[in-house]
Amino acid sequence: MPGTFYCEGSHRFSKGGQSAADWATVELGVAEPEAEAASGPPAGSRRYMFGADVPHNRGMLRDPGLIPLSRQHQHALALCVRIERALENNVVDLNAWQLEMEQQYGQEIGFHFAAEEDVLFPAARLFPELVSVVEQLGDEHRRLRECFARAHQRAMDGGELGAFAKMLSGHIRKEERQLFEAMQKLVEADELRRIGVALEQELAVGRRACLLPKPSRL
Repeated sequence: MPGTFYCEGSHRFSKGGQSAADWATVELGVAEPEAEAASGPPAGSRRYMFGADVPHNRGMLRDPGLIPLSRQHQHALALCVRIERALENNVVDLNAWQLEMEQQYGQEIGFHFAAEEDVLFPAARLFPELVSVVEQLGDEHRRLRECFARAHQRAMDGGELGAFAKMLSGHIRKEERQLFEAMQKLVEADELRRIGVALEQELAVGRRACLLPKPSRL
């Protein structure tokens, strides 16, 4: 039975004139679903449900403008966890996993990468201390796209599938812990709001594209 990913509203922190309730706590670990069922979220927390495993490790407060990206990160982390568990249990249907990778890239991850590259990374490069991590993340996007292309071709083996899950989860944690955390410290609140609006517009384009009827192949 699947558990849930969630972000919890915090009343302990505020920044740039925003109320603390506007921020959310992002957690990037993995726990068993039963743990969440037993304890539930902290009293008074604001909760966003994602339909995957429950993260349980240290939470990170996230600016509202970055929350849409963090939500999508949790969707992708859920895929990584499921792949890793399937490999651990030696129950792997390579065609099925590659189909799911292809679908997730087409429905969300591809648009997510584009939004980061078009909006977030250029804003981060304005800060010399972030140039190196942005370059690393951009290179990881390139290598991850190669994995998705291999999945589209149904060319991956079990080793490649496991390496993909490890790479994607590490990439997400690097963005959350290094890039997002640093930008919240360095970027002014008004600029973070502008970035958030631009990101939401980019992601909305992707959502609309997924709703459009596909051209006939006949």
